[in-house]
Amino acid sequence: MQIFWTGGPVTSIALIGGYYIGYGTMPSTELLIYFIMFTVLSGLVGLVAKVVKDGTRGHLEERRKRDILNVTDKLSDLILIARDKITETYEGEARTREAALQLLRRVDLTPFGVTVAFSDLTADKKVGEAMGQIYTYRRIGLQTRVKELCAEHHDLITNTIDDLKERSPQASSELRRWFIGNRSGKLKYGVPREKQFLQRIMSAIELNNPHVMTFRDVEEMLILAFELINGREIPTITFSYTGKWKYASVLDELERSRSKFRVAQAKAGNRMRALSSYLIETGHADPEQMPEGIEISDLIEKITDVIDLMAQKVELLDKDKLVKSELQSFEKDFKTAIEFYSMAHEGSKESLKRFKDLKKASGDWKKMTTKLEASSTGLKIESGRRGIHINENVISLDEDAVLEVCRHLTWFFKKEDVQSKSDAIFSSLNYKEAKT
Repeated sequence: MQIFWTGGPVTSIALIGGYYIGYGTMPSTELLIYFIMFTVLSGLVGLVAKVVKDGTRGHLEERRKRDILNVTDKLSDLILIARDKITETYEGEARTREAALQLLRRVDLTPFGVTVAFSDLTADKKVGEAMGQIYTYRRIGLQTRVKELCAEHHDLITNTIDDLKERSPQASSELRRWFIGNRSGKLKYGVPREKQFLQRIMSAIELNNPHVMTFRDVEEMLILAFELINGREIPTITFSYTGKWKYASVLDELERSRSKFRVAQAKAGNRMRALSSYLIETGHADPEQMPEGIEISDLIEKITDVIDLMAQKVELLDKDKLVKSELQSFEKDFKTAIEFYSMAHEGSKESLKRFKDLKKASGDWKKMTTKLEASSTGLKIESGRRGIHINENVISLDEDAVLEVCRHLTWFFKKEDVQSKSDAIFSSLNYKEAKT
C-alpha cells in the first residue's frame, strides 16, 4: 500500500506541481504515466529484494542476534550457579567466610554490603560497622574523616587481621587491603582473576580430566567468556630485542628458560591446589585445614597427611558391612587423589629441572651484561630499530568470532538442556542431583 500511495497520488501531485512551477504548463499524460510506473516498479523491486534478504541473510542475522542474547543471558546465570557451588563446598564458619569473600569481589558493592561482608568475614559486627563507615567516607573523598576512623579502629582491625591469618590467609589479606584503601576490584578493570586458572583449564582439556579444574576455575572461565563476547579487550605486553645476534640469542634463551620454569612451577602448584579443592569437595578434608591463600609448602604437608589418613582408612574398612556403592565411591576418590599427587610430583621434578636451566641461562646473561657494562655501547631501551622493544597486543573477539562462539555455545546449551532463567537452571540441577 505504501508503494502504490507513493507511486500514485504523491508522485502525481509532486510532478504536476513541479512541472507547472518550472515550465508554466501542465505535464503530458505520457510523462505522468512514466513517472508513476517508474516509482511503482522501483518500489516493487525494492520489496522483492527485501523479501529475499529477510528470507536468507536477514533471517541468519536475526538468529545470530538471538544467539548472542541467549548466550549472554545463560552465561550470567551459570556464573551465579558456579559461585553458589563454590560456597556449597564449605561448611559452617568457612562457608560464611567464603560467601563474604564472594560478596567482596563485587565491584559495585554498597556501604551496607561492605558492613555485611566484613561482619560475616570476621564474625565481629564492630569490625563490619567500622569497615562500612570507612568505605562510605572513602568513596566520597573525605580522607580526613577516613584517617580519623582508621586511627580510632586501628587496634581492632590489626588484631582481627592477625587472628585471621592462620584460619584464612585470603580473608586476612582482603581485610588488610580494604582497610588501607587498596581494594583489588575496580569497575574499570573488572573482577580480579584467580591466578593461573587458564593453565588448570588447559590441563583438564589435555588430560581429559575435569577434576583438574576447581569450581573457581569454572567461574573464571564463564566470566572471561562473558566479557569477551561483550567486547572486552585484554592488553598484553611482550618484549623483543633487535641488535647483535649474540646478545639476542642469550636474551631469548633467558626468557625461554624463565617462561618454562614459571609454567613448570605453576603446574605443580596448580595441581596441588586442584587436589586440595577436590579433597574438600568430596568431604575427605576440612576447609579449615586447607584455607585459600595458604602457602604451597604448607599445603603439601597438609595434603600428605590427608592422603595418609585415607590410605589408613582403606586398610581399616570393613568391606563386608559397607555397601558396594560406598566402597566404589571411596575407591574412586582415593584413586583420583593419588593421580593428582603423582601429577604434582612429576610437575615438581620438571620444575627442578627447569630451575637448573634457568640458573644456567641467568649465569650466561650475567656474563654478557658484565661485558656490556664495560663497553661504551650498552643494551638500552630505544625508540629506533636497535635495542629492547616493548610490544603491546590485545586479546579480543571480532564480530565474526563472537558469532561463532555464540553459535557453538547455543548448540551446547540446547544439547545439555540449559534453561534461560536462574530458577529454572537451579531446579534442573537439583533434579539431576536428586536422581543420581
